[in-house]
Parts: sequence; C-alpha cells; structure tokens
Amino acid sequence: MGKLGLFLALAVLLTVTSRSDARMVHQHESVTGFADGTTPSSPNSFTIEFDNLPTFAESDGLLSLWTFGDFGANDEWIDVSIEGTYFGRIWDGNPGNDSFNSFWNMDVGSTYAVPFFPFGESSTYLILNVDLLNTFLADGILELTLTLSPSVNDNFFPLPPERINSSLKYVSGTPPVSSDGGGTVAAPEPSSLAILGMGSLCCGIGAFLRRRKAAQTEA
Repeated sequence: MGKLGLFLALAVLLTVTSRSDARMVHQHESVTGFADGTTPSSPNSFTIEFDNLPTFAESDGLLSLWTFGDFGANDEWIDVSIEGTYFGRIWDGNPGNDSFNSFWNMDVGSTYAVPFFPFGESSTYLILNVDLLNTFLADGILELTLTLSPSVNDNFFPLPPERINSSLKYVSGTPPVSSDGGGTVAAPEPSSLAILGMGSLCCGIGAFLRRRKAAQTEA
C-alpha cells in the first residue's frame, strides 16, 4: 500500500470514528459463487446493492473490497463502477488505471489467496469524496457494479466457491433544514426580544392597576 494511500485511509478512518455527534454507517454486502458458469467467451457482470442508507454524509466514504477466487493473473481483473461512474480496473497489475489502493500498491490479486484456505482474501479500498458520495446516496441506495474478465474461474478442476466481500463506511449527519423552515421556529432578534419584553411589562402593569381599582371599588 502506498504511503499516500495509507495516510488517506487512516484519515478517513479517524474522521469516521472520532465523531460523537453523528451516526456512523457501516454496511457489509457479499456475493458468493459469482463466477460459476462463466466461459472465456464473455465477461461476467453483476451488481452488489447497499440499500436503506442514510442519505446525507458528513465525511468521505470508505469502500473496501475483499476477493477470494481466481484472481492470480494480470488477465483476471475486475472493472468497478458505482452508480454508472467508472473507478477503474483492479487486479490487473497496473495501479495507475484505477482509483483503488491495495497492499504495496501493486494492484495484484491472488488465486484463492492461500489455496483451499477459506479466509485468505486479497483486499483493496476506495476513498469516495463526500460530495460525490452524497450524490450516490440521494436515493438511499448505492449500487456497486463489478465486471469480471472472461479468464476468471477458467480452471478445469473443482475449487471452493469464490466470493467478494464489500464494506461501505461513512459518517452520517442530519440534513440541513430546508429554506421553508422545515417546521422550525426562528430565534427572535435582540430588537424583537426588547419589544416582547416591553409588551409583557405593559400587560403586567395594566393587570395590576385593574386589580387595584377593583379592590378600591369593593371597599
């Protein structure tokens, strides 16, 4: 992982975890067995959907991917798009054609990471600018589209089911109050407070004089 990428990831994590006045969103989604049945004749595309998301982010977002499968060669890559926006190609050995950061910044995946070991995964992450993230979150859904190269899962012998785990993390706050007031009451200005105070004082004096006059009449 490059030093700049590591710094940015740590900055996002610190921002996400240090806010006590807002809510942290951390949602996981995964897909398993996605490459079964593919052939070398065409790529395989599918969508991972994060739904019911808070629609206002106060921080940059951190999207993490962990892959387990046939990704050990440079022609076994994944094209990544979010809501139609393309973020590049991972695991093709070219760190310059994507927006992701991976270990040692080599952009190289693994064939099942450790063969037949179910928890060995290759990992990478993407930092989403807060303004762009809020555009994606407008409908409460974030769609992650992954397109695998035809050579993924071109093995001719049984292997464990491949999988991709994904995680989205950001700090969510309350959206700004709309310009029509949104049911809130504006605080009075100092001059308004003075007028209100004078009115209350006059009402109090009037009530006192009426009670005094009524008492004198009864006497």
